[in-house]
Amino acid sequence: DCESKRIGFGAFTFANYQKKVGKGWFATGVDRHSVFRYDPCIFTPLEVFFRGLFDCSAEFTVFIMPYTASDLRKGLKLRFEGQPYTITEYNFTKPGKGQSIYTCRLKHMLTGNTFVKNFRENDVFDELDLSEKTVNFSYDDGVNFIFSDADYNEISVPADVMGDKKYFLEDNIECRILFLDGNPVEVNLPTFIERKIEWCDAGAKGNTAAGKVMKNARVAGGYELKVPIFVNENDWIRIDTRSGEYADRVMGRR
Repeated sequence: DCESKRIGFGAFTFANYQKKVGKGWFATGVDRHSVFRYDPCIFTPLEVFFRGLFDCSAEFTVFIMPYTASDLRKGLKLRFEGQPYTITEYNFTKPGKGQSIYTCRLKHMLTGNTFVKNFRENDVFDELDLSEKTVNFSYDDGVNFIFSDADYNEISVPADVMGDKKYFLEDNIECRILFLDGNPVEVNLPTFIERKIEWCDAGAKGNTAAGKVMKNARVAGGYELKVPIFVNENDWIRIDTRSGEYADRVMGRR
């Protein structure tokens, strides 16, 4: 079930020459899920190492090994039943008898749908073809959001991928775009951004110091959220772009 690919072996170094995982198999250390294979009838391990250092034309077969249940953790991105998911919640249970149980909440990276699934020790999962690039926001063409990289190449991100994060964009803000199979699937902004309150509900009398009492508010740009009762119009607040929720009030800024 492993995915194989041919690569040039010239970048191999002694630091990557770590452990034997089977006859003719050695882990590269570049990625703990990657191993290379050579024919032990032709090369000895030492010859493999030196050919990798000095013969850039040498080729070996690299196998991308799947994740196992022991690799599961919050934030891990993987392919399950052919679909891309992110683990948003994780819990490990070791019963008195029987196999360990790995309980995960999986969020589909394209649709946003979530569900809870229990996995066992012998379950395996494929890695995703993911890449990430740092970019700066350029403009909104009315359909897509356009970013540019360091070489001034434009990258178009659909509105459904941006979601509510579109309200946090500003000229030239630095972001990181996550690509799945070459297509943008997630845009990560700076963790906190500051916005001015344009409108909010009036606070209830006697509750001005009750920080846990929340009310509706709208910030510049049209984004709506809940803020503490003590926040007033024209105040500046800090918003967590990961959740879209109020973080704190920015003191001294008007």
